[in-house]
Amino acid sequence: MVRVATWNISWAVHDRAARLGALVAEHGPVSLIFLQEANPAGLDRFCEAAGLDWWCSVDSAFPDLLAARGRVARRGSRAPRAAAIAGVGEGLRSPTPFPDVPLPEKVLAGWAPIDGTLATVASYHAPTGSHGLNKPAQAVQFAQWLGALRGPVVLGLDGNTPRVDPIDPSGVRTHWHTGDRHLDGHPGDDLLLGPEPLHPLRDALRVWLESHPDEIDRSRPEGPLRVSYKTRPDKPYRYDAIWITPDFGVDGIEYRYDEAIAAGTDHALVVADLSHDPSGGVTELAASLAATTDLDDLPNRARRLAAWLDVADVLDAAEPDRRLEGIDVVLRDAVRNPDDPFGSFVEASAPVTDLYARYRTDHLGLVTACLTGIIERSA
Repeated sequence: MVRVATWNISWAVHDRAARLGALVAEHGPVSLIFLQEANPAGLDRFCEAAGLDWWCSVDSAFPDLLAARGRVARRGSRAPRAAAIAGVGEGLRSPTPFPDVPLPEKVLAGWAPIDGTLATVASYHAPTGSHGLNKPAQAVQFAQWLGALRGPVVLGLDGNTPRVDPIDPSGVRTHWHTGDRHLDGHPGDDLLLGPEPLHPLRDALRVWLESHPDEIDRSRPEGPLRVSYKTRPDKPYRYDAIWITPDFGVDGIEYRYDEAIAAGTDHALVVADLSHDPSGGVTELAASLAATTDLDDLPNRARRLAAWLDVADVLDAAEPDRRLEGIDVVLRDAVRNPDDPFGSFVEASAPVTDLYARYRTDHLGLVTACLTGIIERSA
C-alpha cells in the first residue's frame, strides 16, 4: 500500500507553503503528490515541511516550451500557474510535457514507482471556463492521451468540474458536457471526467464508495460526494480527485477541506491509500470486452461460448506451464480462424490479445474471466 495525494496549493510561497506542507506531513507519510497552481519559488519549503525529497514542475522543467507558446509572465502580470509532481525517493522519471494542448503549463506526466510497480503518473489542472473552448479542447486531448496508455496509471487533478456529482455515476454532468449548446458541436470535457470517458481510469472515491456504501451521504443524492472547493459558501463542488486504472485498489481516501482552508489554500487536500493488484483489472476487462460485442450476431453463441469456457476452466486448473501454453493455443486458434464466430469476436476485439499479454504472468485465468463476462451478458 502507498499513500498519494493531490492538491491545488494556490501559488503558495514562504510561510504559507510551509504550512501547507506541514498539513501533508500530518496526513502522511505521502509518497507522491500531484500539485496544481504550484509556484516553483515555494516548492522547496513545501516539500521540506511535507517530508518530500523532490519536485518537478512544468515551468521549471520546460521553460523554453512555455516561452515558445507565450505562456510566461508578461509585464504587470503573474506567470501562468503550473502543474507539478513531488515525492519521496528517486525523482520523477522522464518528465513529459504536453506542448500541443492549449495551456501546456497545466499538464505534467512521468513515471514513478507506486506500491512496487512502475506507473504512469500525471498532474492535470483544467482551465477555467473563462478560457472558453480551450477548456474542453484541453480535456479531450488529455483524455485521448490517457486512452492510448498501457499499464498502470495514477492521475491527480483539479478538474474545475463536474457541475453535478451525484451518487449515481451515470448522472455525472460536467460544465462543458458534449452536446451542450455553448460547445458549438465540439466534444466536451465529459470525455475526460464524465460517466463514459475515453480512457479506462476510474474515480478513486467512487471505487472506494462501491465497497463502503455506508460512507455515502444519501441525504444529498445530487452530490457532491465530497466537498473540495466552493465557488461561494453555498455552492460546494468536488473539483479535485484522484483517478486510477483498474489494477489499483483503494484502501482509503479522505477529502480534507476545512483543514486545507485553514492552512491557506482554497481547495481540499485529497489523500488516498492505493494498492497495486496486477489482476485487479480483469473483472473490468471482461465487462468491457463483453460490451464491445453484438452477441446477436453470433450463431449458437451460448453453446459455443460454453464450450470455450469449459476449455478455459480446464486450462486454469492445469499446471502453470501447461496452462500458459494452453491459453496461448486457445487465443491463437481463435484469431487464426476468422470463420469461427468466437474467432471473429477476438479478431474484431484486438485488445484481447494485448490485454492477455499484459496480464498473463499475473492472472492466468484471464480467458476464463473474459468468457464469463461475455456469457453473463448474453444470458
